[in-house]
Amino acid sequence: MLYPGATSDVQAYLYKCIYQPTLTYGLKCMSSNAIQIRRLESVQGRLIKQTLGLNKLSHNTALFKALTIEKIEAIVNRNVLSLYNRIFKVESPARRLTAVLIVSFYV
Repeated sequence: MLYPGATSDVQAYLYKCIYQPTLTYGLKCMSSNAIQIRRLESVQGRLIKQTLGLNKLSHNTALFKALTIEKIEAIVNRNVLSLYNRIFKVESPARRLTAVLIVSFYV
């Protein structure tokens, strides 16, 4: 996972294109709690540090900001909203089921 000679921008790009989609695949269809999200964010931090060859004691928040990498929670929220947007654009059984589930949740 360490790419010697590659700049941090290139390594961040590789992370965003390869590791992040793999790490978040299928999360929009699953129910996840705060503990699971924290674990995924911890894995994300370790992957970034390994990719860049950094010490595991480096802080994730500063690293995410410097490399403009989104947290897992933000990615999951964006993907879920995108999924709902696509579901409600087309008349289908999935749309009707989702509408019933949302109404029953609010009632």
